[in-house]
Amino acid sequence: MSTHRYVTIHAAPPPGGALTPCCGVVPTTLPRGDGVTPNLTRVTCQVSPRSALSEMVRMALVRVPATGASGLPALPHGSRNGHVYDPNCALCVGDADAIANAIAATLADVIAASTGQPNKLAPPRRTP
Repeated sequence: MSTHRYVTIHAAPPPGGALTPCCGVVPTTLPRGDGVTPNLTRVTCQVSPRSALSEMVRMALVRVPATGASGLPALPHGSRNGHVYDPNCALCVGDADAIANAIAATLADVIAASTGQPNKLAPPRRTP
């Protein structure tokens, strides 16, 4: 049995799910020091889940590489005290164009998914 003490323990996503049921986030984006468990009696997370759209936009923002970045932002690069600076992250360096494109792409994905149509609204995604 592990003796590691986590800051917060989150509920593991259900089979086939991607988000923690306690707070509605993707486990790989949880702050360092947090844990995930399938045992619901051990969950200590007290956060209310975000809306699916809010979570998609948040995910897009922390994954957007800054223009000219040498790589992708580290995931996760947030902590209990807030966002930790990463020079490859568009949000960290204030790259408004990259951030706006990420939000537009996310919203276009949501619209396409809700209508069952291909996404023709989003700007092309760039890969570093």
